[in-house]
Amino acid sequence: MNGKHTAETVEKYAARKSLTRTMREMSKEPHTVSHVTGSEITTTALEDDGVDHIESLLERTEVWRIEPCLNDITAAVEIAETVVAHPDTINTEVRICYADDDTIRDLQLLETDGSQREAYETAVAQFISVFTEHAEGESLSIDELSDGLNRWYSNLTGNSIGPSWISRSLLSLDIEVSDLAISDRRWADGAQILTSVRRPTGDSEPLDAAAIYVRQG
Repeated sequence: MNGKHTAETVEKYAARKSLTRTMREMSKEPHTVSHVTGSEITTTALEDDGVDHIESLLERTEVWRIEPCLNDITAAVEIAETVVAHPDTINTEVRICYADDDTIRDLQLLETDGSQREAYETAVAQFISVFTEHAEGESLSIDELSDGLNRWYSNLTGNSIGPSWISRSLLSLDIEVSDLAISDRRWADGAQILTSVRRPTGDSEPLDAAAIYVRQG
């Protein structure tokens, strides 16, 4: 990657982080959803219970971040259950909040209670269960699995899981790894990792895949 490409990538992610910060600092109204396309933030009322509305936003390739705000924690949990299992969260950042009396609270999308090890093992198990499937004679490389897992985990939490923790989690889950691949496993329909990352500023050039682990709040 040449210096010009590096500078452009850094500039794009700086713009992305700025927009993310703006979204987090915006006042939230219950039963609305904000999303980012390119460098534009749009806020609209949620349609019906919000599930179909959020799914439609996730499926739009130009949308790279979504922040719904729900009327209560029950509605927020329902949206979260859909989001966590949706393959487009591998490429789309999501944060969910809800109204609790006069306070707007953030909803934890993935389990982080208990030890770090337990949280990582739970996330790895959930990702493999939802986004991969058994396929006799096929294999899924650890590099590809780690890439997809970290996109998904970062998009839902703002953090990543290191390679050593992924290896430990696979071992604790009795998932056998041979020749840097998981045997008899493949991506489930809709979860195949794309070769380029989603554009944060609407440019036509794909971003460098090495830059996808930028931490977001």
